[in-house]
Amino acid sequence: MATCMDYLTLTECELAEELVASVAELGDQSTTDRLTVDEIIGKVATGMSVIVKERDAIAVVHLEGMVRKVNPVLWLLFVRPSARRFATGKNFVMSLRSRFEISMPMVVLCNGTQRESFFSACGFEVYERCPDGEVIMRSTFSSCAATDHKQ
Repeated sequence: MATCMDYLTLTECELAEELVASVAELGDQSTTDRLTVDEIIGKVATGMSVIVKERDAIAVVHLEGMVRKVNPVLWLLFVRPSARRFATGKNFVMSLRSRFEISMPMVVLCNGTQRESFFSACGFEVYERCPDGEVIMRSTFSSCAATDHKQ
């Protein structure tokens, strides 16, 4: 894992490797069982998804639904541990929302109260609670629009 490197300097393949390793390190079994570097790179290569990077954060956003008027989906998000607790993650998510919420609110699937609290702080609300414990959250579209007006 390239944890010491600035994510801006990494290639898409290196970023995908970093995301897969971070998911495995965090022990998210629901994602680990199906997440591969080839899957991430394949979705990016076909234009279904895009990797977005900042110095200390990486995200993968699914775009395939945007053509069919389906919400953009924040599929993967990783903030370097040393950058956490400094609003890095929240600022990154808000910038993703500003970039991808063109006509539809963003959606994220999360599990765990800590993740749910984080996304609530980023302007997401619970849309649906799944029987397996995962939560589908949808951004409050108006709060993103309000953020855009402040910039």
